[in-house]
Amino acid sequence: MPDELRAEKSFQSKPYDSLKNKSEFDRVYQKGFKKHNLFFSLFVLDLSKEPPKGKEGFKDPLSCRLKDKKTLYLLGLSVSKKVGNAVKRNLIKRRLRSLTLKHAALCQGLALVFVPRSDCYHLDFWALEKHFLEMLTSIKNYIEQSLKRLEKRNNSYLCETIKRLF
Repeated sequence: MPDELRAEKSFQSKPYDSLKNKSEFDRVYQKGFKKHNLFFSLFVLDLSKEPPKGKEGFKDPLSCRLKDKKTLYLLGLSVSKKVGNAVKRNLIKRRLRSLTLKHAALCQGLALVFVPRSDCYHLDFWALEKHFLEMLTSIKNYIEQSLKRLEKRNNSYLCETIKRLF
């Protein structure tokens, strides 16, 4: 078949990269903000505030993974067997991935970890989207308000410390 008649196979690359190992998940759990509801827990770490490479004993900070590739955010899904069988777990993972793809602009520069509960399976996509957006916007607002409060107090040392941590 001639080259001009062949259809080009151009797959869109996903705008996120997944968290790979336990140490990356643990960093988001320990340093990130947490928000819980009846259906899932969301852990968010702002990677723009992550320390630069080589500081504080981190060999490979998560923020370097965003700068090296064309990824917007990092995504981690922790779905246990308590949620249900493999079909239910995979359905939840597909829905959460598509949610983050749909709202990639909101997730930009963040590391997200979802920990769904067993009731999450019974939610339809739109209800899950509603809960996800509520939690993500409340976490982002909390981060912004805490930084503004510290800047008003003119306590630059604390402000710089929190900016480095988050």
